[in-house]
Amino acid sequence: MTQQTSQLRSIIKSNQQLADLVLKHPKVDQVLDEGQKLLQTPVLLINSHFQVAYASKGLREQKDNLTTFFSEILRLIIFS
Repeated sequence: MTQQTSQLRSIIKSNQQLADLVLKHPKVDQVLDEGQKLLQTPVLLINSHFQVAYASKGLREQKDNLTTFFSEILRLIIFS
């Protein structure tokens, strides 16, 4: 459990740093769309509250559903 908590903290910290950078970049959607092309998979950034802050074209319309999903996962991790 300690290792999982440590990994989760690391993921949250990295994601928050990316989200902070994205806030400073005026064309976030374009950057994520390019990332989606390069990685050949949709890309998203979540904030520290596990809400989808930004998503590439492949996930943009699913932001609310993904936010609900991540919130549920976090709840399960915390209460298990």
